[in-house]
Amino acid sequence: MDLFATVSRLPFSVLGPHRSDTCTVDRLNYKYTVIILVIFSIIVSNKQFSSDHIACWVPGHFTRSYEVYSNNICWVSNTYYVATAETLPLDENKKKTRVVKVIS
Repeated sequence: MDLFATVSRLPFSVLGPHRSDTCTVDRLNYKYTVIILVIFSIIVSNKQFSSDHIACWVPGHFTRSYEVYSNNICWVSNTYYVATAETLPLDENKKKTRVVKVIS
């Protein structure tokens, strides 16, 4: 089925038949704009909630399920910043001074 034909029929099936007391701009505002905004919000929300939020470093011997678990923990807990040219700090105090703080 043609996507354009489906989308063009959608406002009439949701909001009723064409009314003759409005102009084209009014129909665009109260029918098509709302539908376009709803479609785009569904697309954005789906991408946000279905994709991976973060990819933390995990050892090679981790299974896929443990890697997903580690990424979820990394997403909700504190992380610390290390530049790509630096080595990972072994001292716990250095890690604590580099904690990325989220201000809400």
